[in-house]
Parts: sequence; structure tokens; C-alpha cells
Amino acid sequence: MFADHLHGSVTSRHGEFLLRPDPDGGTTLEGRTWYSLSLFPVTYWSIWTDLSIRAIHMRVLNHIRAVTESDVTRPTSRAL
Repeated sequence: MFADHLHGSVTSRHGEFLLRPDPDGGTTLEGRTWYSLSLFPVTYWSIWTDLSIRAIHMRVLNHIRAVTESDVTRPTSRAL
């Protein structure tokens, strides 16, 4: 996610993905991450950290969208 010299400077504290029902019957998937930052100046580095985490969220969310919308008739469970 970050350059080698930045490892340990950004610590993910908590992450979640939430499913929210839409009024039209659809569903919205939201991703959030809480993190701490130990780089100075925090105001400057938080801009780049937020952008990086957002890019990761968008990659995951776009992948989930592609998989779930690719074939809605595909079975979602398998017999073990």
C-alpha cells in the first residue's frame, strides 16, 4: 500500500463494509477504515493517506460489483 520507508507510520485500527438498503429495493455497499498516522505534518500526509485508502476501497468495491453483476443467475452456494 505504501512505500517501504512509510511502513509503521500508518496503522489501520478498524475496517468495515456495510450493506445499506436503497429506497428502490437495491443495496449500497460502503467501506470505511479508521487509521492512525504518525508522520509530520499530519495534515499534509493525511491527504495522501486518505487518497490511498480510498483507492483500495474503490478497487475492492468495483471488484465486488463486477462479480455480483456479472451473472445474476449463477448459484451462490455449493454443496459440500
